[in-house]
Amino acid sequence: MKLVKDEVDPLIFENINLSVSHPYPAKYIVEVDKIPEQQSTLILSQSYDKGWKLFAVEQNFQNSDFLSFIMPSKNGIEIKNHFKVNNWENGWILDGSKLSGKKLLVLYLPQRWQIFGMTLWILLPLLIYFHHVFRRSKESS
Repeated sequence: MKLVKDEVDPLIFENINLSVSHPYPAKYIVEVDKIPEQQSTLILSQSYDKGWKLFAVEQNFQNSDFLSFIMPSKNGIEIKNHFKVNNWENGWILDGSKLSGKKLLVLYLPQRWQIFGMTLWILLPLLIYFHHVFRRSKESS
């Protein structure tokens, strides 16, 4: 992950601490000590896909917050100017004046469907089992 001055002359900013947490493949949490006031570009070196979304969230955002993945707009503001960089990477134009004091959350939102499917895969057999047990106990009484 890189923070560059602009897409034309991609010089990486000097003296900027960029800390990236990558808890699982579909989620990045980017902490920047101070996002530059001038326009800059955040580049994610993953294959470009419209499913990658960037959100500005509060500093007290919790990494383990499961709902942040299911409903990301609950926690922050979506940064919508997503574009292709170097013909394959994901890029977002950042306006540092609007993002001071924020963390950046990068999510691959189509991954939510896998989480939803796995949850159903676990819960559905349990629900069927308990429904069957409840119905049997009701019939025997």
